[in-house]
Amino acid sequence: MRGRLTSSHPVPHAESIFRDLLGHSPTPSHDEFLEAVRRFRTIDFDTSGAPDSDGFLFEYGAFRSLSDPGFHLSVVRQFEIATESGDHDYYVQVSGGYLYAIEPDLEALKPVVSWWFTDDPTPFDEWFASVVNDPVWAAVRGRPLVRFVVDQEDV
Repeated sequence: MRGRLTSSHPVPHAESIFRDLLGHSPTPSHDEFLEAVRRFRTIDFDTSGAPDSDGFLFEYGAFRSLSDPGFHLSVVRQFEIATESGDHDYYVQVSGGYLYAIEPDLEALKPVVSWWFTDDPTPFDEWFASVVNDPVWAAVRGRPLVRFVVDQEDV
């Protein structure tokens, strides 16, 4: 694929690679965050190569029932980890996201869950343009941030 780096990295290193792309700011601007996500896509990781073994999730919404209630806005990269025989074992998700206090106008936004995988007929750049142009970024601009989080977990 044009623009992709040629070497692949072990999936356990994905979080530290994403953090490096974000730079040294503990709270990147939305533009810095989105640029890091775009660049993160260009990095290959050791996956099975199955069509759904490497994908992205863009999601947001107001959640009161979570252990961490608030308006969550995040991008996740998901990797499938397979057994030696090639069967699905588990997923690793590297996520970066913003948490805002729930306010009535944010709570009124319909939650969004948008997946993209390497076998998707929509090219990544087109899918990502829809992420960048989503009205949620304008809705949260200038609001006080509760926190920005990057993490990696097995699911």
